[in-house]
Amino acid sequence: NNNYKKAEELYFKTGNYREILNMYVDLEMFNEAISIARKYFNEEVVDNVKLQKGYSCIRKEKFEEAEKIYKQNLITASKK
Repeated sequence: NNNYKKAEELYFKTGNYREILNMYVDLEMFNEAISIARKYFNEEVVDNVKLQKGYSCIRKEKFEEAEKIYKQNLITASKK
């Protein structure tokens, strides 16, 4: 949506990356949120966004997708 991009631009101008991240998580636009997290935050924040995506899948009863997300995060966590 164009309004989200405008909001993102305003948050970027003020350096408020956390608000951009929160906006995308709240809107369940997880690919965008993960991209922002990777660019402006550490891996812990990226992992947290991925877990939020998993929780969202569970709420929507997309259990196979949630399982895939959690397994990927476990593999990533075990490599740290």
